[in-house]
Amino acid sequence: KIQDNKQKGFTILEIIVAMVVMGIILPVIMNPMLTLLTKGRVNQQLFNMASLAEERLGYYQHLPFDQVISTPNTTFSSPFTDYKYKLVVDRVQGPTSFNTTVIPTSNYKEGTLSIMYKDVSTYNLVTIFARYDYK
Repeated sequence: KIQDNKQKGFTILEIIVAMVVMGIILPVIMNPMLTLLTKGRVNQQLFNMASLAEERLGYYQHLPFDQVISTPNTTFSSPFTDYKYKLVVDRVQGPTSFNTTVIPTSNYKEGTLSIMYKDVSTYNLVTIFARYDYK
């Protein structure tokens, strides 16, 4: 009786060819996946910054007109401790006066609310604060 000496399995050449093919194909497949993950993180940061800006703007809009003043960089509470905000009130907008300095009798204030993420990206929201109780 003759024994069949064929062994089952892969030869070293087949393994090397498979590794070379995977080395060529994997980067092509992985690059778009990594790009999508990065874009997802950036979109989440932008969404967080926009939401935080709307929340802070709502706070400032409910303050009395005289209390709407510039604020220094302030960190949000948990879970948004990577985010900071500041409000800069520096100009008035009115029917005859644009880009002038804030004066106590002004009925309009322009405020720029900035939301910063890890000092890497910034979201700015510009608004007008108006005094409604003037005659």
